[in-house]
Amino acid sequence: MVAIKFIRQSNEQLRHLPSHLSSPTAVFTGATQGIGLSTLRQLALHAVQPTCYIVGRSEGKIQEIINELKGLNAKGTYVFVKGEVSLLESVDECCEKIKGMIGEGRGLDLLYMSQGFLSFGGRDETKEGLDTHLSLRYYSRLRFAHNLLPLLSRAPFPHVVSVLAAGQEGRIYEDDLSLKHNYGVLACANHGTTMTSLVFEFLAKENPKVAFVHVYPGYVRTGIMQSGFSW
Repeated sequence: MVAIKFIRQSNEQLRHLPSHLSSPTAVFTGATQGIGLSTLRQLALHAVQPTCYIVGRSEGKIQEIINELKGLNAKGTYVFVKGEVSLLESVDECCEKIKGMIGEGRGLDLLYMSQGFLSFGGRDETKEGLDTHLSLRYYSRLRFAHNLLPLLSRAPFPHVVSVLAAGQEGRIYEDDLSLKHNYGVLACANHGTTMTSLVFEFLAKENPKVAFVHVYPGYVRTGIMQSGFSW
């Protein structure tokens, strides 16, 4: 594991990079707390003039975050995008809003996704027929990446980051990918993790300009156990 002092040194170098790197345009999903929020804070703190689109359900909560970010870096632009990211229909609507706000000819440098929660209960379907937990861990993230690929492709060094469980892949039911008939806590974790690694490998081959990064940070003190639903 990289020592924290080297990570901090790397963060501090961001403002000294060329403008297209020191003033990135980024989309954050799941950044109302935990790892996503910490990453958003560090980007605001160390970038010169970042533009951050923050997707979430609660405008009041995200407005508090935006006020904090403005205190860290008043030169940045921080935009709330309202959406229920467990629903693919809502993800599509968010992506269309983001495309409209970014505008023609401009690119997206970073898509950072960390939405989700820990579930020890049974299958809980959304109105679209997907399990909420699996939708947040996998389907919604893939939908964001797919929908925003045109914007990512315009950036010089675009990155897609999914904070999940790289290296912890396991068995998947190839005839039951949505786990309608084989649902369980371990099965859900394995499916989200393994399918993310597989699809990122595919997308990386199809889009060599875009870096697709599946991250497993290990056990981190974030409050996810207390929150229940933290996207």
